[in-house]
Amino acid sequence: METTHRSPAAFRSPAVLALLRRGWTRRRARTAVIVAGAGAIALLIALHGVNKLLLGDLRPFSLDADLSIASAWTVLLFVLAAVSWWWLSTTAVPATRAWPAMSVLCAALALEGVLQLHARLETWLGSDVNLFVIQPVLALAVLALFFACCRRLPAPERYLMAAAAVTLALAQLASTANGSSDYPYALVVALQTLEESLEMFTGTLLIAVPIAVALSLTESQGREISDPAS
Repeated sequence: METTHRSPAAFRSPAVLALLRRGWTRRRARTAVIVAGAGAIALLIALHGVNKLLLGDLRPFSLDADLSIASAWTVLLFVLAAVSWWWLSTTAVPATRAWPAMSVLCAALALEGVLQLHARLETWLGSDVNLFVIQPVLALAVLALFFACCRRLPAPERYLMAAAAVTLALAQLASTANGSSDYPYALVVALQTLEESLEMFTGTLLIAVPIAVALSLTESQGREISDPAS
């Protein structure tokens, strides 16, 4: 007999079924990812503070510098998010086109973190074109993609996607504010630290959502397999 799912798609993955047998429900998985991600951010912020106060502001330990541990962690998070969304989109039946598109967006965010594409665009096109044309167009496209993803997600994950959209928007606002005026050094550091922290939390949420969705779409089937007597 074919199982009916309340979720928008059926999902078949031996790895997900194995997680369900070991008690990894969607709630436990998304909580674990978010708590681990938040803990890593807290650790990096603490290391950043120690670096500023005691270590002479070494680049590898700064949250307000490129080519640092924090920036590398941000890139890794978006790479993992891209892989997670692509995996979900190629395994769920049927998959929405928004899921592979979200994978592409996460890969683009990782690439941006490595190549600093926003700075290159500003150099090539000028700050006014970048600020008043390129950034608004990209923001609308990203917002439309997040909305399309939210439409096909269960309620808890939908809220996490909305939170990811908000944190990504706030990170962009912090970056734009930091680059649009000459602020005191302390405020520049604060804005850069806020931007990096928000980007890391966005990446964390974008990893948690596809993993939780995969578990959600398989949960009933996993319970049947783990309990043959039912």
